[in-house]
Amino acid sequence: MQASTQTDFKTLGVETVCKIKKKNKKESPSENQEEENSEKKNRLTRTVMRKIYDIVLNSADNMESIIPDLLYLGAQRVEREDFNSTEIGMFLNKLIQLIKENKSNKENVLKFLEGAVMATYVIEKMGEKAYSLLGCDNNAS
Repeated sequence: MQASTQTDFKTLGVETVCKIKKKNKKESPSENQEEENSEKKNRLTRTVMRKIYDIVLNSADNMESIIPDLLYLGAQRVEREDFNSTEIGMFLNKLIQLIKENKSNKENVLKFLEGAVMATYVIEKMGEKAYSLLGCDNNAS
């Protein structure tokens, strides 16, 4: 989706989180507790999303200047060498791409994050039924 209005950016944020969460959803719970705990640290959670939102919100107008901060946050949270295959890594890659494309428009990036934060909260609290309620069930395959 090519976003052009702030509503489009918010919708893009919801769709992005839905796609990432659906892609990484496990079919069955892990039997290895250590592996399960490591997986939890690689996930896009409400806490991580709020921290990402706060970094962008508190940034100067030069959006590209926060890319190292975002990557540092991701590196602290990810316990895998393959950063790009984690929920956090996939989301940060999309966000950084958006920042580079819209570097002069902080408001659009914030709208994207508002949608992403809301989707993360709804999916965490409501589980599987959240996808259809968010309107991303068909888009997030």
